Amino acid sequence: MAEVLDTIGDIEILIAGVGIVVFAVSYGVFFRWTKTPAGRALMYFVLSLLALVLLGWLRLLFGGEENFIRDIARVVLLGAVGFTAWRMVWVLWRNWARARSVEIESRRDGADPPDDREGGGDPERT
Repeated sequence: MAEVLDTIGDIEILIAGVGIVVFAVSYGVFFRWTKTPAGRALMYFVLSLLALVLLGWLRLLFGGEENFIRDIARVVLLGAVGFTAWRMVWVLWRNWARARSVEIESRRDGADPPDDREGGGDPERT
């Protein structure tokens, strides 16, 4: 039973890794992820997930026994994952502290809001 579960886990790590690589490449090439702190944090998070998958790939490639390459990769990659997790917390809290409060007013008369394309709307937003 343990061998079956190991095989299923090995297949899952390969499938997850390919999905993460496709996402990272697509997001990196087709989107402007460097423009916002949240976009950069998402890319770092995806790369840290890829680092975890890379550890699984190294185990598949070099076998389950401990070896020097895997030990170094584990320390470096898990350190990067920890750094990324705390960076995401920092970005979240920084953006939360900078967030503006939003006032929401009810439209009691049922009228439609003015269309911004026709010169209506909030002049501070244009």
